[in-house]
Amino acid sequence: MISLRAGMTGILGLPALLLAGEAAARDVPTPDAQNFATQAAVIDDPTLPHVLASTHRPGKPGHGWAASRSVEVGPAHLRAHVDRESGAVRWQLWQEMTHAGLARSLTGLAFDVDGAPATAPLAHVERQPEHCPAQDALVTACTTRVHYAFDVPTEAVARMAESAAPVSLAFSDSIGRTFHASIHPAEVAGLSSVVETLQPRPALLADGGETVR
Repeated sequence: MISLRAGMTGILGLPALLLAGEAAARDVPTPDAQNFATQAAVIDDPTLPHVLASTHRPGKPGHGWAASRSVEVGPAHLRAHVDRESGAVRWQLWQEMTHAGLARSLTGLAFDVDGAPATAPLAHVERQPEHCPAQDALVTACTTRVHYAFDVPTEAVARMAESAAPVSLAFSDSIGRTFHASIHPAEVAGLSSVVETLQPRPALLADGGETVR
């Protein structure tokens, strides 16, 4: 009888739990392109031939530890290098990873935009100094935080911005493992709108023609 009463309580309580779950899901804000555009960082260093725009935000949640517990998959973000003269854009997807113990470098990126697979080559790696715990710590493995940059074609960025769902990212490393992450279309669309404002505008000539400055 006790077991039956406990079971009935669980059954009767199930709709309330489901409703609470639905309410919690509704409370989670949907990513908005305008928010990403407003929060994007723009670095305009006159000594550089390009203006940098980025969606990097400190404290942005990542994707947790991989199954091996040797790699923490952190957040991904997008960067755009806008040439001051031509307005040409070099797009890069940056992925943060924290390696416990020996760091095995990422070597490639594969992603899928609404069923269309594509790849991107590794372009740049930034390693932070190795961090080792105190000798009496419970966890003794040293960790290294690394940021990997992959060159993404402009047409692929445009497809990402219009995707119907978050874009799945699959990173491979030097010993054949694969780590998964994602980036939301709103983040890509938001930075794309910022990039448009940074590109040079056509200027009218005195005779009515146009030139690009």
